[in-house]
Amino acid sequence: MTGRNHDPPRPHVVKVQSGTTFRVGDTRNMGSLHPGGGVCQEVRRPISLSFTPLPEALDQADIVPADCMKEKEALVLHVAFLALHEYEARHGHPPRPWHARDADKFLELFCEINEQRVRKAEEDARLVRTFAHTAGGQTAPLISVVGGVAAQEVAKACSAKFPPLRQWLYLDALECLPQDTSELLASGGEANPTDRYSAQAALFGRRFQERLGDLRYFIVGAGAIGCELLKNLALAGVGAGVKGEGGLTITDMDVIEKSNLSRQFLFRSGDVTRPKSETAAAAAKAINPGLRVIAHQLRVGPETEHVFGASFYESMDGVALALDNVEARRYMDHACWLHRRPMLESGTLGPSGSVQPVLPGVTERYQQEQVPGDRPVAVCTLKRFPTTIEHTLQWARDTFEGEFTAVPEAGMSYLKGGGGPPDSDMKITLRQALVEEVPHGFKDCVAWARRHWQLLFHDTILDLLEEFPPDKLTSTGTPFWSDGKQRPRPLHFHPEDPLHLAFIHAAANLQAAVYGLHQVSDQNVTLELVAGTEVPPRNFRYSGREGTIQEKEGIEVQAMNTLPSPASLPHLHLSSLIFEKDDDHNFHIDFITAASNLRASNYSIAPVDRATSKRIAGRIIPAIVTSTGVAAGLAVLELLKLAQGHRHLDAYKISEFNLALCRFCIAQPAPADDLDDRWHVEGDRLEVEGEMTMEQLLDLFRDVHLLEVILVAVGNLTLYSFLLPKAERLKRSAMTISAIVEEVGGEGWAEAGPRVLMLELGAEDQQGQEVEVPPVRYFIRKEEE
Repeated sequence: MTGRNHDPPRPHVVKVQSGTTFRVGDTRNMGSLHPGGGVCQEVRRPISLSFTPLPEALDQADIVPADCMKEKEALVLHVAFLALHEYEARHGHPPRPWHARDADKFLELFCEINEQRVRKAEEDARLVRTFAHTAGGQTAPLISVVGGVAAQEVAKACSAKFPPLRQWLYLDALECLPQDTSELLASGGEANPTDRYSAQAALFGRRFQERLGDLRYFIVGAGAIGCELLKNLALAGVGAGVKGEGGLTITDMDVIEKSNLSRQFLFRSGDVTRPKSETAAAAAKAINPGLRVIAHQLRVGPETEHVFGASFYESMDGVALALDNVEARRYMDHACWLHRRPMLESGTLGPSGSVQPVLPGVTERYQQEQVPGDRPVAVCTLKRFPTTIEHTLQWARDTFEGEFTAVPEAGMSYLKGGGGPPDSDMKITLRQALVEEVPHGFKDCVAWARRHWQLLFHDTILDLLEEFPPDKLTSTGTPFWSDGKQRPRPLHFHPEDPLHLAFIHAAANLQAAVYGLHQVSDQNVTLELVAGTEVPPRNFRYSGREGTIQEKEGIEVQAMNTLPSPASLPHLHLSSLIFEKDDDHNFHIDFITAASNLRASNYSIAPVDRATSKRIAGRIIPAIVTSTGVAAGLAVLELLKLAQGHRHLDAYKISEFNLALCRFCIAQPAPADDLDDRWHVEGDRLEVEGEMTMEQLLDLFRDVHLLEVILVAVGNLTLYSFLLPKAERLKRSAMTISAIVEEVGGEGWAEAGPRVLMLELGAEDQQGQEVEVPPVRYFIRKEEE
């Protein structure tokens, strides 16, 4: 529709109808309808803002309430700050912490100033007195929140990217204060001025500061939020008590990259390639030499439950998450629920973020509903009609899983004699993986990668265009290549093209890893080898769905007749590759990036760089330093409540914020779900003193709770199941629980020697209905005890 186009291009106002459609308006004078395949670009138009001058704004404040339940309190805080400035001008210092007479003077001054205002605040003597009691103190997490907001406003002023705050924002964390302040009021808030924690002790008291020092917390992740959490905890003295009982444990398997330095402030340029957890721990100890930190380079998951198991969680007071993907969050939510440990979940997405405290038995669990980014994309879109880089990245990820995970797994299963006889399609795949395409060196791997390039980015595109030619119409007479379908074009291989060579290099190295061959990191070697590689014509190869019916039938017959038996391949070994985004030397992200961008070139989709590909394909939630500072600060504020033992739901807050719009939404979390009344246990978990046999455990539930246990598991270990063969069930019924764990879990579990196991049970009632059973805390009696 050329009438809509201008040179140079000009923005045109449209009406958005949905997430994928918009209306352009009257098109009668714009020429013939466009046949499809057009491109549009969103244009953000600038706006002008004006603000009330400071003298007027002080008197008639336009306040953005951070907590929707504290709209009236926000104006009280505004007048209280005005009173604080006047108090300091008159007395030379703020009101002394928890000093009754100073609080009385401050309240009188507040009433005096409030009476002179045009817009008066409602007098709240309790809030004003609390303001006076705490005005002389400080705590690092609240400073982190205020600093993150202020820094984002500075960035707005420099970049004019987001609208600035209009005009006042007041945020309080009064719920962090002790519920019983009589001891603080009796002491008058006197603090040791030489103590590094004196400003914080002025708010909470000395006894609570000692409690913070004795806390033991598990920090999962040492990236952007992890660095900010460690900094806040070090400044607050968490795990740095003089008794030596407290401490922090942090784990992160990633290493520091140069791109991390802009938002992970515990790292410096000299730390690049070093482990994140160890470096962050050392930096935190430099902030507070009294801090005790243990650093691990382990992923949290079923494979490390022999390290992070029941005994480990029993030794922790809580867990703070600093993760960059949803799957790991869900796993940790389950672990914390199972082991009855409070969890602080925090995350960011650009300038937005959220914090959720999860306290077992008090608040609801971490929300596990599917987030928009997790929604599956239609297979036909991924395979044939991609329109966004997310589609091509998911296609690349699926291609990786198919070629380097699923195929090797099938080959290993066949070689071990498992899985039953393969069907005809699987026989074709196995014949290629075990006979025709077995490489004997890196040269063969490069040749395979070159043939694969031709198949993915040239031949299959031609197949698609033959099936759906450019002039094809739908059943309604509209062009097939319209309504969001972008007609692709085949690519032609050029070894000098960096993107083409990157795919060959990554794919060849991954193929070498599958077959246990030596990998080559030098792309020049790959360039020399691929230059001499010949690719068979498209009409003379068959792979997957391509080829004629006759070719397919002939190859199936050939595969059935020539697929060798496992016994005839004793020296062939394959390794299945598990996608790992955090290892920069395993070629996984290199393959994903190159494959996705080549696929994008097929469909005229703008490519993205390696970092963006890693973020999307690895389902990483991106971060900027201002939002991570705010999220970490809000999380540690919730930790202060947990440390004081607050059990009332209204003490805790779920926080969501958007620094781009300077909006906060702070609300009370939903209560915990109640379990069946049958259990009558506190904290919705059962406790069992071992040692007992599996049969005794089953009898206990059958006799006491009238339930038939059909499954017993510890983490990813299945200890008992009605699906086990009868002989195995009888054998395990006579064994003790710990003996079964050692047998099923192997040396890793046996060496860890946990004193406590968290058993997960599946059970049915007498009517055969499934019943939710709380986790069973199983204490192992040591022989020496």
